[in-house]
Amino acid sequence: MYELSLSTVPSWQNWNNMWVPVCVDTSCPHCGRIVTLPLETLMHDPNRNSVSASSRCPGCRKKCHLWLVEPGDGRDTSKRGSGHLAIYPQPRALRQPIVAADRINPALARAYQSCLEAYNAGLWAACATSCRRTLEGLVKILLGQEHSRDSLVEQLRALPEKVNLAEPLMTLADNLRKGGNIGAHFDLEKEPNQPVAQAMVDLIDYILEYVYVLKDKASDLEERIDALGKQQESKQV
Repeated sequence: MYELSLSTVPSWQNWNNMWVPVCVDTSCPHCGRIVTLPLETLMHDPNRNSVSASSRCPGCRKKCHLWLVEPGDGRDTSKRGSGHLAIYPQPRALRQPIVAADRINPALARAYQSCLEAYNAGLWAACATSCRRTLEGLVKILLGQEHSRDSLVEQLRALPEKVNLAEPLMTLADNLRKGGNIGAHFDLEKEPNQPVAQAMVDLIDYILEYVYVLKDKASDLEERIDALGKQQESKQV
């Protein structure tokens, strides 16, 4: 069983005074196509406050199963949604965030989530453009207001002066900017496809992991080593 984001639900319906999805946008667990799965044969389990359903891929026609946990009160439009949404078997090729949303700037987290949602929906041009927007947001956060009016090229050039980034990572960031330009400016000969979008999301993941995850791990390790050193000093005294 695999939990899906509620953002994969394009529309909701009131079913037996509970909010349940009309359908779900995801990749088929069997054939990997990006499809819209309509929920059918819904069943309510009151003991576990959940609703189960089945669906068939419109492409390969194979069946999968979905569960809705703690559905919202269908009599209240403000409670449209549910606590959790899961599918079985697990969809193929879905990208998940490498950095938790609560660890980064909220606006940056939304841009990053847009990258993943566009990729998971098979919207390659939108994914490329979202990746570039995420890079712009990340660079602006790292540089501050001083370079807020500069172009992305100028900001990338100024970034090593503010942040200790390795040269390979700077090359990756510049390649990401170029790939985003392909997505932002329509060109029949340069339209992004899945390999381009996948490479760009990979680059975003690498950069976010370098800036947030590895930095935090290094700081944590430094604190632990410092604590061990103080323990050794206290024992010697």
